[in-house]
Amino acid sequence: MGRQFFRLQLIVWILFLSPAFASAALFEVRLEEGERPVGKKDSVAYSLFVPVADPDLPLPPWPAVILLHGFTRNHEAHWKNANYMAQRGIVVLTPDDPNLSRGDFPNSQSHKSIVEDIRWLSERSATGGDSLEGLVDPGRIGLAGHSMGGSVVFEAAIKARSQHVPAAALCLLDAYPLSSTLQKARSLKSLPFASLRSEPGVCNHDGKVTVLLDRLRFEAEDVRIVGAGHCDAENPTDLACSVPCGDRSNEEQTGIYQRLMYLFFQDALDVPSVERNPETYEALLETLEEEGSVVRQEIEE
Repeated sequence: MGRQFFRLQLIVWILFLSPAFASAALFEVRLEEGERPVGKKDSVAYSLFVPVADPDLPLPPWPAVILLHGFTRNHEAHWKNANYMAQRGIVVLTPDDPNLSRGDFPNSQSHKSIVEDIRWLSERSATGGDSLEGLVDPGRIGLAGHSMGGSVVFEAAIKARSQHVPAAALCLLDAYPLSSTLQKARSLKSLPFASLRSEPGVCNHDGKVTVLLDRLRFEAEDVRIVGAGHCDAENPTDLACSVPCGDRSNEEQTGIYQRLMYLFFQDALDVPSVERNPETYEALLETLEEEGSVVRQEIEE
């Protein structure tokens, strides 16, 4: 009991009381909610989290992240993650994937929609009079996806490069790799890449993302968050995720997911830190590994 209590105290300190969290100032966040046209007839609901420019904080253009939900979920499952990153100088788009939301497997339109999201953010930033004018750096747009959303953004990253709108970084959150994703794994060109995962379970295909990592043509790292369930990557999550996945949401693991995702994109997209004592993705991983909260394994090409 004493050791467990000490471990909990240490995690709380790392994630919430560490000097890195004593922010000099965080950005205020403007929330835009709407629907983006897709094709000739359809539309996709989204939330867009935009830092509010402040002369005392890093000025735009800012990097952006497109963060996609998982199977049977929607964009609201990641609003706390999105807001957290926007407070720290990243524009975050959380779109719906209609196929995933209604319980269907993603298809080519799912991948195409993410590529269109990259273009949409870039074009809005270049359009006079748009509320995003001058705010997004088109060369620093990253992708993140949870569960089957991880498969979607992985394949979208491949498609985006072929269409000359490459993603600048890619982060998988307990990804559920589909057969098509595994088949295309070797087509992904090297880019800043992170794969964070939970303990093996039904909702992450028993940790099969490690098979995906084995097929990459570049070196990668498998990061397993000890004791985490599939739904801990969501923030917020609910019973609609935890019941079918057999999880109980854990704030400790959710905090680790959130912090590592942000720090990965901070480093990969060259985001100036607004925290009083900045830390890096690698530094936090080393701390968590020493404490036993994550297990890391290098995957060679």
